[in-house]
Amino acid sequence: MGNFLSSSLSSSSSNPVLVPPSLEGLLATVENIISDHPNPSQIINNAGPDGSTPIICATFKGSVSVVSLLLANGADPLLKNVGGHNAYWVAAGYNKPEILKLLISDARHPSSKFDLLKNLCDNDKGDSPLLASAFKGNEKILEVVRDAFAPGEFEELALSTKNYNGDDLLSVLVSCQHQEFLASLLHSVGVNANALLQKRNKAGLLPIHIAAERGSAEIFKLLLSKMTVEDGFTYMFSFDDGISSSSSSSSSSSSRSGGGGERKSRPSHCSSLWSPRNCQVHCRLLRNEQIHNRR
Repeated sequence: MGNFLSSSLSSSSSNPVLVPPSLEGLLATVENIISDHPNPSQIINNAGPDGSTPIICATFKGSVSVVSLLLANGADPLLKNVGGHNAYWVAAGYNKPEILKLLISDARHPSSKFDLLKNLCDNDKGDSPLLASAFKGNEKILEVVRDAFAPGEFEELALSTKNYNGDDLLSVLVSCQHQEFLASLLHSVGVNANALLQKRNKAGLLPIHIAAERGSAEIFKLLLSKMTVEDGFTYMFSFDDGISSSSSSSSSSSSRSGGGGERKSRPSHCSSLWSPRNCQVHCRLLRNEQIHNRR
């Protein structure tokens, strides 16, 4: 997301009157400006050059008191800046959990919490606020968003939203190695975990591929424990010293044993983060676990 506020708001003299003190978190100054104005509604949502409103600026600063004051005076947290970010987006992306709770509790916008899961930003990634939080490691934000929904509702909505790369919340959690929240999410979806773990992103990667790429042994084992092994299951890779493309579990024993190390080039369904050593370690684990599960 970058520091999309700082450059355009720090020195411009044309900023609306509430923007600079909101960005600095100056509660007394904001209070005085509002109380001295004959009609505060005329200035409460006036944006700076980049389209950031006072409440976006106060959220970026992390000032709960200024955000609360602005909300009480009619500030609209749904307005977006030129980057496509509103106050909810900034609270989620910049790890402001207390402000996000405050925004979610705003009775004027009861459906705003759904935007945290479904509203894709108009940038190169197209992440929702939730996905951006997961990418940035803001686990407190993930918990705040999950707690805003009824049991089962969060999982259904969060896992049906993908960014422009086809990554859903599961893929992002695996990629960024958020094991605790990932385990909780997989537990919540129960018997549906296997089907969810069979979904590929636009690069053709399953979550378990991503775990192997990252060298995340514990996450790899967690995912494997949730995946059903049946005839026709496609192995992720060949094994041991032979790194080859995927093969069916019903194929010959020679293909399952590694085949003497042929085809050591990167599998076509792996991205540039593929590591031969990581894949060999995890493929041996995959083979042993699957053989055990099939007995």
